[in-house]
Amino acid sequence: MKVSELRPGASRVDIKVRVLKLGEEKTLNSRSGGTLRLVEAEVGDTTGTVILNLWQESIGMVNEGDVVDIKNGYVTSFRGEMKLNVGKYGKMTVIDDPTFPSVAQIRSRKTSI
Repeated sequence: MKVSELRPGASRVDIKVRVLKLGEEKTLNSRSGGTLRLVEAEVGDTTGTVILNLWQESIGMVNEGDVVDIKNGYVTSFRGEMKLNVGKYGKMTVIDDPTFPSVAQIRSRKTSI
């Protein structure tokens, strides 16, 4: 799947993207009264970019420039912006793929969705 094919509500998303930028860590209040840590990462391929929500333990798993393979992810919409999520049934793996487009190639050809 490509970023340009993502739609809010999509599930069982298998996609490979490059991490373009990591945002600042935020601490949010959970419904159960605790707190959750969140980092929003801009990720993409040559067809576009999307925000990947990194929660809790997944925050330290990726760095800017990494290629990430996501299996069984899902897409939500929050405040009009599409978000890619891994969730508890999905899997995110950092992979070594020298053939995947670079950050510069993605930035020069992207179409935000």
